[in-house]
Order: sequence, then structure tokens, then C-alpha cells
Amino acid sequence: MPKLFVVGTPIGNLGDITFRAAETLRNIKVVACEDTRVTRKLLEHLDAHPKLISVREENQKSGAMKVIQNLEAGLDVAYCTDAGTPCISDPGAEVVREVRTAGFEVEAIPGVSAVATALSIAGLPLDRFLFVGFLSANKSDRRKELEELKTIESPLVFFESPHRGKKFFEDALEILGDRHCVICRELTKKFEEVIDASLSEAGKKEDWLGELVIVVESAGRDEGASEIDMEDWMRKELSMNSRPGAVREIARQAAKLFNISGSDAYRLLLKIKKEEM
Repeated sequence: MPKLFVVGTPIGNLGDITFRAAETLRNIKVVACEDTRVTRKLLEHLDAHPKLISVREENQKSGAMKVIQNLEAGLDVAYCTDAGTPCISDPGAEVVREVRTAGFEVEAIPGVSAVATALSIAGLPLDRFLFVGFLSANKSDRRKELEELKTIESPLVFFESPHRGKKFFEDALEILGDRHCVICRELTKKFEEVIDASLSEAGKKEDWLGELVIVVESAGRDEGASEIDMEDWMRKELSMNSRPGAVREIARQAAKLFNISGSDAYRLLLKIKKEEM
């Protein structure tokens, strides 16, 4: 049975395309894509010449019907967005849903993700994180969204366009507080830049160039959760749990409760256990 292949594509450097994605795009007859001009450049790089169908955010419903028509005609179809993995702050979810509802299989061809790429070089504790994507362009809505995020005890990952960069940092500073952040600009491209800064420092820059991925550190733990409280809690948990694997389980709980990395919690637990032997 024909399939829809959801294909991850490079976010800047064409050399980052996977062997499997390249093979799929070379062998397939029909490619649905966000912008035919952008995808055509990638296809020319791969010496691939499929028929292109435009499926943007605005025409996903009708675009999905075109994809289904090709599947019904017995043709496999690939779906790509301009950069990265479709459906993640990009069009595609409605296409996938409609195709599956029509009775066809959908298969992922994994590729580059701006989220994972930024997190890998952020240097922040990342046992867990919250991907937010783009905030609203409307100031009032954007500030409301930030208010909902300010107590989340996980690093926050945002996408932002360059012309809204300064507004983002100003609002984030006022609502989230002056947290540390890592700003990844033009990831994998010639002028890639990774900036460690506080939100107040980032807000001083007037002009940003290129798409931004911003990783903002987690909200701090409650003031009552001191290091002594944490060690007392760990000692109590260790005294009640001697079964195999208990230390790792307690470390996971401690990481969530005290907003520290799992590895730091595990090291401290081993230290406490050694002291009590």
C-alpha cells in the first residue's frame, strides 16, 4: 500500500541530510512541501526530480486532499517543510491526520531538529525540558503565555524571528526574571552563533539577524528547599529503600523535587550512602 513519508530536512547546512532522507527523496515520485522554491533547491542538490505539491499552513486541508489523491493513485508521497522536522512548529499535522483517516500509512524519516540541535550545545541540565516554540506576536497574548510558564521547573525552549527578538527578551525579562539563557542563531549555517547571556544582557541588543532558538534556564526551586533540606530528604528516602535500583529512582525523584540535574542528584546520593556505611 502507498505511504506518506514525513521527511526531516536540513535546517541550514544541506550536508546534514540523512542517507535515508536523501534516498527517499531521490526515489519518490511526488513531494508535498511547504514552499516549492525552498524544497526545489534541496532536490536539485540531491539530483532528484519529483513532482511538487504546495502544502502550506494556510492550505493544509486542500493540500491533504491532493496528497490522498496521489496515494489513491498508487503513488508514495513525501512531505517536507522548509527546514527541520515537519509538524514541530511547522505545518503537517493536519496532513498526517487526514492521510491516516483515509486509511493510508504514515512513516517518519527522521532528520535534523532545531530543538535537539540547540539543546545539545546549550550546556544546561536537561533531564527534561519544555518546548514552547513561537510565542504569540500579540504583546498581550505573549505576556499571558509567559506568565503561564514562569513557574515551570524545566528549561524552556523558544523559537523566535529576528525582528521580534528584542521584544521577546524584554517581555521574558520582566515576567520570568533575569535568568540565564543560551541563544542559538543561524544553527548549522555559515554564520552560526551561540551566545550565553542573561535575559537582561540579551535585551540590550537592538537588532538580531537570523532565526533564533532560545533556551531559558528553569525556574528556581522554592526558597524553602535548601541544600540541607534536600540532603535530609535523601537520607530519609535511602533509609526506607534498600532494594536494587533504589538510588537511581530516588535520584529521579530528587531531580524533579529540588530542580537539579539527575546526575547531580545521583552523585550526592552516592556520597551520602558512602558516609553512612
